[in-house]
Amino acid sequence: MSNYQTELLDFAAQWAPYGGGDEHVLPTFGLDLAEYYRRLLQLLDSPAARSIDPILVLQLREQCLERLSEPVRTAGSRPQRPSASASRPSSTRAVSRRRVPRRVRGE
Repeated sequence: MSNYQTELLDFAAQWAPYGGGDEHVLPTFGLDLAEYYRRLLQLLDSPAARSIDPILVLQLREQCLERLSEPVRTAGSRPQRPSASASRPSSTRAVSRRRVPRRVRGE
């Protein structure tokens, strides 16, 4: 097992309890999240993962598969939720109201 593989597995094991440490992947390894999770998944399926607790290996594998199935995002970004108006049928969309200026006293 190479130094790089050891660092990748150690990083994943260290950050697993905190949700993965996604915001640290790019500065630490120079990888986008999709590539990081692909490489980690390969390592978890290799003999290199024998040094890690089997339960943690299962959790990390599940996390990798979950993250790889999400829409593409960059390190530190969060998936965007669709706006409320985007989920409504076009016939029920709210009509924007034009602001009417207030009357000034004395008019």
